[in-house]
Amino acid sequence: MYRSIYLIFTVFIIIGCSTKMMSPTNVAGNFWKAYTEDRLNDAAKFTLNQKINKPKLIKIESFDFGEVTKNKNKATIKTVATISGIDKHKDIKLSFDTKLIFTEEKGWKVDFDETQKLLYIEVAKNFTGDFKDILLSILKQGFSGFFDALDSALK
Repeated sequence: MYRSIYLIFTVFIIIGCSTKMMSPTNVAGNFWKAYTEDRLNDAAKFTLNQKINKPKLIKIESFDFGEVTKNKNKATIKTVATISGIDKHKDIKLSFDTKLIFTEEKGWKVDFDETQKLLYIEVAKNFTGDFKDILLSILKQGFSGFFDALDSALK
């Protein structure tokens, strides 16, 4: 019993302290792992504003990281995600940037709003025709609720 309580307490201490010292790649990896496993509360802990909305139309099955670029308090990680839900017949690989920001109080955190915008633009590029052009235009203007509205419309 006491061992369980000690273990849980230790994990909370380690998580609370270590996230400030994690590298951008570790933070992004933990974020995307929790996100793909639908553990949104855990994923939110690795974001700046600790809020996440997840579209129902697409599902990130897996992710890989490429080049990491750091510039003072900002980092960009080239990310390739395997997405399902766009094309019912195959998974699609999308390349986009995971954006992170460093603060003294929180350490490295995913800028989810910016990262999500970049992901949605890549998703939109996989549609075709006039719908693709309209969708890209809306996303580039910052209409972040588009997928929520589309989810509702398709129900």
